[in-house]
Amino acid sequence: MLAWRWTSVAAAANAFVVPAGPPRLTLRSPPAAAVADYSFMLPASTAVATCCQLCGIGGAALFSPIFLLVFPLLGPDYPLDSAAAAVASALLTETFGFASGLVGYARRDLVDWAVAREILAVAVTGALVGAVCAPSLAGDAQLLRAVYALLMLSLATDLARRDCVAPPPGDKLTDGAATAGGAFLTGLLGVGVGEVVLPQISRDRPLPQAAGTSVAVVAGTAAAAAVTQLAELDASEVPWELVRYTIPGVILGGQIAPRLAGRLDDRQIERAAAALFAVVGAAFALKAATG
Repeated sequence: MLAWRWTSVAAAANAFVVPAGPPRLTLRSPPAAAVADYSFMLPASTAVATCCQLCGIGGAALFSPIFLLVFPLLGPDYPLDSAAAAVASALLTETFGFASGLVGYARRDLVDWAVAREILAVAVTGALVGAVCAPSLAGDAQLLRAVYALLMLSLATDLARRDCVAPPPGDKLTDGAATAGGAFLTGLLGVGVGEVVLPQISRDRPLPQAAGTSVAVVAGTAAAAAVTQLAELDASEVPWELVRYTIPGVILGGQIAPRLAGRLDDRQIERAAAALFAVVGAAFALKAATG
């Protein structure tokens, strides 16, 4: 009987002994490297936000191509779940970046709030309509690439011609129609309103103030579009592991851009951006043609 008791005690003690050797990975403890897959997007987002806000155009003009074209080239773990998730993530990132930039421009008194409010009254409505229509376009990958190619090449042409062609004189009806169309594209694809609004604002203002006012318009328009598009997605489709890097990056870029406004050669920035958008547009066109 005594021997049996000692045997039982020994067995119970052994049950609490932790076996030697390295810990085994399970589904509940993924490798640490998987968490940092998108860490390179922190500095990349800062650079994109700084460049786009200096030109007064939407950051999604570059984020969407990065998500749709570059990520699939990096490996099977990088592509997002859908084109709709890519555009919505670009809009969400853009919203935070331009909100940050708006604070910087406002501190330097480079925002015409009256003009921004007047334009936003039209732009927000157009963005909401575009965001509602976005899922139907995102479902057709070939059409989405073709539309992006056309949009990027048009944007490159517009930026390249800014120093050759003065902004045309406009009226409220023409400007309102252009704003509504650009806002619709922002809701649909994440880019458009800044590109049509900046030429209107810069007719009688220096570029730094025009860019600041454009940033205010883009921030409000992108926020309305992002909320609408995200509401149509399942929470699991939003790449939170990506936006946790892009959002801090664009917030930082949003503070850098106002500090550089007026210190750099505006035309050099616009020419560089035009060349970049031309390359992106050509890549989208090639992808649309080859599948």
